[in-house]
Amino acid sequence: MSDSRNSRGGAIATRGLLVQALAALLDITHGENAFTEVTLEPLQGNDKFDFLWKNERGSHAKQVKSTENTFTKPDVERWAKELKEQRTDEHCSLVLIGNIPPALAGLDPIEGVVIETKNLDLHAFIEQAAHRLAKFLESEKQPEGTANQREALVHALESKLQHYATEARTLTRDAFISLLRTWIGSVPKAGIAADISSIVKHAPADLIGREDEMKLLHDAWAKVQSQEIKRPHVLTFVALGGEGKTSLVAKWAAELAQQDWPGCDTVFAWSFYSQGMRESVSSDLFLKEALTFFGDAETANSSKGAYDKGRRLAQLVGESRALLILDGVEPLQYSPTSPTPGELKDQGIAALLKALSSNNHGLCVVTTRYDIRDLRNFWLTTAPQQKLPRLSPDAGVALLRLLGVNGAQPEFEALVEDVKGHALTLNLLGSYIRDALAGDIRKRDLVKLEEADTEEQGGHAFRVIEAYVRWFQREGENGYRAVAVLRCLGLFDRPVTADCFAVLQKPPAISGMTKALV
Repeated sequence: MSDSRNSRGGAIATRGLLVQALAALLDITHGENAFTEVTLEPLQGNDKFDFLWKNERGSHAKQVKSTENTFTKPDVERWAKELKEQRTDEHCSLVLIGNIPPALAGLDPIEGVVIETKNLDLHAFIEQAAHRLAKFLESEKQPEGTANQREALVHALESKLQHYATEARTLTRDAFISLLRTWIGSVPKAGIAADISSIVKHAPADLIGREDEMKLLHDAWAKVQSQEIKRPHVLTFVALGGEGKTSLVAKWAAELAQQDWPGCDTVFAWSFYSQGMRESVSSDLFLKEALTFFGDAETANSSKGAYDKGRRLAQLVGESRALLILDGVEPLQYSPTSPTPGELKDQGIAALLKALSSNNHGLCVVTTRYDIRDLRNFWLTTAPQQKLPRLSPDAGVALLRLLGVNGAQPEFEALVEDVKGHALTLNLLGSYIRDALAGDIRKRDLVKLEEADTEEQGGHAFRVIEAYVRWFQREGENGYRAVAVLRCLGLFDRPVTADCFAVLQKPPAISGMTKALV
């Protein structure tokens, strides 16, 4: 067997193995083959998991192995002999799950050990486990739910089994059933648990010029619903500030919510933009909230490090068709001028995204200003990155018209090109022309965009804000108060609370800032 710890194939092998083991355990929980005792052996790397059981008719043992690579006959002979030496008085069988070559099909028993083979077909194993789970739920007088709900429950139980079987354990039938009941009871079965409160407020009423990106998101989720093998596990949108990354994913999430979350088991969104100063942002609060949301409050409140918590969260998220949205992760990345540009400096997020890139039944959508270099080995497979381009001339013109700007088509097109199709600048500029210039695009030259530093991110947007300041200052005392409010708000990188703002209005006045308010 190969050591496949760092390969996607090894992860698939492990999952197929665990799901098949779960199906077998569900099958022999009841009926004439019901076991009296079952032993779960520890996972070894990504390619081996053993479970053995005894039933009332005598001693019976079964060992299961899985690998991403092809089995060889010497391997099988060695494993069979080892199993027989350990279980000399038992009826033993060896089950091989993986890429089975024709030479190993229909093998005769080796040293009295029966050889069974199963090709690695994760989808078939899930269906089999879901069918047997339905019988177990029926025997327990519990609602079976829909086929999708049973498959989601299988994913959850497989994750529980993987987490549980990190050490050797021997359980009686009654103890295992009790454990199974606990696991099933801990998985929400009714309704969709969804929390997108951190981003939905940024969803625009109309999203202009992002039709291709919206289609990309909808197609990605459709592939999740059908569990296509070649599909994104982590989808990242990369663009400079103000291009509309947050608006895009917020609008898409809002549309899914309006459709009652088709195919989703769980939905959770988090914005790192709202967490405070960039220098102090970490994954600690996110991991605590997310782990609690996904059902592991014990780990959330434990003293474990961010790396371990990130790995555990990836396991919980990846076990079902969950949608996880991480908005604005660039505070957790090294800047483009550092020796390791774009790499994640936060171990919790790095562990989470790497694990989800390898194994995820749902989808994680990420927005950031920088390429996530940690995922470069997955860019062409399960973790593609999508550059968010500037708005096209047609989209820019449509946005300005939507904002209430009036004028001739050539003037619109010239203005869009002047700001290089920057979405935030067009929003600010369009609103300014509408409010301060009666919507007349011919007066746009009152905003001196040519003075903006085009090399500076958002330079044109700053010029529009300066135009607002000049407009307010022409309004007398009330205008100066408005400017003071804007300057105070500029001290914060997140929504300001009333009590914080009240502190700024207390004397003594801050020179050049709060005199009009105190």
